[in-house]
Amino acid sequence: MVRRPRGAAFMADAFVFPGGSVDEGDKLPSSDACCIAAIRELFEEAGVLLAVDQSRAPVRTDGDAWFDEARRAIKEGKRTFRELLDERGLALAVDELAFFARWITPSSEPRRFDARFFLARMPPGQTARFDETELKEQRWATPRALLDDHARGGIKLPPPTLWHLRDLSRRASIDEALAWARARTVEPVRPKLVPADGTLAIVLPWDPEYPSLPGEGAVIDRAHEVAGATDRFLLVDGRWQPSPAGSF
Repeated sequence: MVRRPRGAAFMADAFVFPGGSVDEGDKLPSSDACCIAAIRELFEEAGVLLAVDQSRAPVRTDGDAWFDEARRAIKEGKRTFRELLDERGLALAVDELAFFARWITPSSEPRRFDARFFLARMPPGQTARFDETELKEQRWATPRALLDDHARGGIKLPPPTLWHLRDLSRRASIDEALAWARARTVEPVRPKLVPADGTLAIVLPWDPEYPSLPGEGAVIDRAHEVAGATDRFLLVDGRWQPSPAGSF
């Protein structure tokens, strides 16, 4: 996980998965732009490169001076991610990505995102190193440990991150998690942001009140695999908490 700055316009001071927006350079006819963007953002924000060399072996970057130099050159705009791959004879390991979720920010939000979530195995011979110019911290931990830290008030996690960490906390290994991710049916989740009980609520599409609330979105049956016992998240003392209590 990486922590966003306190002054960030979106999800300030929260721990989130590395990621970002699709750039023009990610839009290639032969590949899904979201997959390319996910790999590029993982490289830029966390220093992890999902790529293979000409022998189809995973790239190992620990101890290689070119890697830090390349990240710096891309950050400074001296070269593009695509140029780096071409110079090193590398190909993106798109097949390593498992697309497992899609959430779209509420229509009432001034800044909106259509976010895809991917799972991948950490490549051997690499060490995650966060971008200290844009981010404040990185943390490697089990999903359960992160959820517990949030519940104690130690860190802040946004509702989609809470939801996906809860799903991942139920998998015993990376193999099990990848198999689960590749087998599930992804349904776009469009929460609604509304006032509730003197605070704000993120209401999920299987909440009984969802159809009657203002905002865009389609109802999802509670029996669908993307749904769960949690109906909504409430903002309590600056942190999002699942409701009903104990549903996580």
